Amino acid sequence: PRSRGLGDVYKRQERDYEGAVQAFSEAIVLDPSNAVLYSNRSGAYLAMSHVSKAFKDAEEAVRLDPTWPKALARRATAEHALTRFITAQATWRKALQLDPGNEAYEKALQAAKDGEALQTKERNPDPHKAGRGGALGCCVRGAACRVTPRAAMWGFAWLHYANACLLYTSP
Repeated sequence: PRSRGLGDVYKRQERDYEGAVQAFSEAIVLDPSNAVLYSNRSGAYLAMSHVSKAFKDAEEAVRLDPTWPKALARRATAEHALTRFITAQATWRKALQLDPGNEAYEKALQAAKDGEALQTKERNPDPHKAGRGGALGCCVRGAACRVTPRAAMWGFAWLHYANACLLYTSP
């Protein structure tokens, strides 16, 4: 059952998110199959800006109860905070399938769409200016394109850096 516990008291009344994390962690030891506990600890981690930990707990909450929209909402919120806007959109859509018409989820989906648009614009402000001597195409995996002097020396090359792929042609 989805009941309120000690962690909720910490979180609401005192804004003691570290205390809430500790309380939820203790509760998880006692009931490791409770999706609510992982979801609530994820919310506390998000409040403390510990986004990776929040994402991990949200993932576990979804694994334990994939039909609970709030678990999906926690995961989507963490994905958004990690600037994984496309994945966040997919997760928000799943949450909306389970809870149609939820205005908060609809607004969050739009925010993820806006984040993706802004990220794409920052990555490639004017795609029509790409050409000889510059990047052709855009990053397909989320990181900013980079061109090095070594690539220019070869004339053209597919460059792979961290999460970026691009084609470079020399002038």
